[in-house]
Amino acid sequence: MKNPQFKLGKIKNIDETESKEFQKISSNIVFKELLPIIQQLNNANYKNEELKQHLRRYLIIRLVTILEVYFTKWVVRLIDLYKLPYSNMFENPNINIPISRLQEIKKDQISEGKIVATSFNMQNISEINHVFSKLVTPNFLERVKEGKIHREGNKKEKNQFVANWDMFLNIFKIRNDNIHSLHYHVKYSDEELNQIINASQFFIMFVDLTIGQKLFFTKTELLKKHDEFIYKFLENKLRILSIDRR
Repeated sequence: MKNPQFKLGKIKNIDETESKEFQKISSNIVFKELLPIIQQLNNANYKNEELKQHLRRYLIIRLVTILEVYFTKWVVRLIDLYKLPYSNMFENPNINIPISRLQEIKKDQISEGKIVATSFNMQNISEINHVFSKLVTPNFLERVKEGKIHREGNKKEKNQFVANWDMFLNIFKIRNDNIHSLHYHVKYSDEELNQIINASQFFIMFVDLTIGQKLFFTKTELLKKHDEFIYKFLENKLRILSIDRR
């Protein structure tokens, strides 16, 4: 277990976008930036394999960045807004702050949630699981995978999400290997990358639902959130498909 760390630079860089606005932005990145990359990769007339590899590497880095911002924002909200206890995730919850940084702390909006969020690497799935297993529920990722709050009519999407679980979580390792290598080769097929993008959206939904259970949302409220997500997801997919056919 680690101790909290005061990383003012990282704290200042935390995305301050409101949660609803962030969901809109992240959805736009997926549907206007990442899926068009998949379309280009699937273009039979696009022969430059070296450039295709660059696009695949970029796609994974970008996707993990979305998830990093997403989990960071949740940690800040759970601690600062919902006041969930967090000391059990540290060996020693105390922190040493240099006196010379006090003026910077006063003028910047430094909070407990921001300090905790930046003390962990939200691009590392093991650290994400550790943080949320302490904040939300033990064995957090297993609970997310279970995804118990869902409509019976969406079992197909749920089963596909579970089937792609290991492949999806592997993107965190791929991203790490990718940025530390000058010649990393993404071995996933373009269809598998498309499945990973889809899985990322369902992953976010099931994370929201798992956290929602912790925050005492009723089952009706959770199912409503689930239905809203499914509707928006399918609506965006259909919009992309209609653009393809033009």
